[in-house]
Amino acid sequence: MQFESAKAELFADTQADGTHQNIARTCLILEVLAASGKKGLRLTDVMQKTELKKTVVHRALTGLVRHRLASFDKGSSRYFLGDRIFSWLEKAKERFGLAERVKPYIRSIADDVEDTCIFCIMRDDEMICYARAEGSFPVRTLTLHVGSRRPLGVGSGSLAIAAFLPEQRLVDLIATRREERLYFGIDDEYMLRNIAETRKRGYALHEGLFAKDMAGLGMPVRNTAGNVVAAISINALRSRLEANRLEILLPRMWQEVSLIEKDLGHLLDEL
Repeated sequence: MQFESAKAELFADTQADGTHQNIARTCLILEVLAASGKKGLRLTDVMQKTELKKTVVHRALTGLVRHRLASFDKGSSRYFLGDRIFSWLEKAKERFGLAERVKPYIRSIADDVEDTCIFCIMRDDEMICYARAEGSFPVRTLTLHVGSRRPLGVGSGSLAIAAFLPEQRLVDLIATRREERLYFGIDDEYMLRNIAETRKRGYALHEGLFAKDMAGLGMPVRNTAGNVVAAISINALRSRLEANRLEILLPRMWQEVSLIEKDLGHLLDEL
């Protein structure tokens, strides 16, 4: 599913001359390599996950290896992300300081409620998971990893952002990301109903969207101008987000949202 979303985005605006298409293909290959982690991928694996032709994948991987954006292990015939990307990550930390600065806040929530807490931001028509703190509850529902993306409106944190967008922005969002939301079973009617309920409550709540026994609770996070630019959310078993427990969770999460907005407002403004 994650790769399907990536392909839809990466190839949405390709041009006939192939310039954007080459960049899109490269990004997609890097994404599947990143998702493989320590295991790496064989040439055939990359072809299968990207649905690109062998000659295209081989040529791209050769170039990535040459420029140290990927590495190739001859013993296992597997490709991995290259060390050059790691060096770029270190240099980019200052630019993306919010991801590090927000960790103590979501860690505090995860420690208190024992469920996984996620901080996500808005980028165009998507939400990106920026930071995650795992809870200690034995049964965990880990559907988002740092760097994961979803169309706005899909998932509790993503819905908490989408619901408070300006009206015209929301109209455009519903029109442009329809097919991607339908992948999750969210049609326009369902989306609008979720948004109305979220606005009424002030927070987002979903049940059974990604797994039958799973639920999510999302809170909008605003910058100093009052615009929603991010969200925090927790994912848990349905039984752990029932009404009696919500009475405990809601004030605890709102407390941390207020601290994030107060302490990190200048970084939220950069979003």
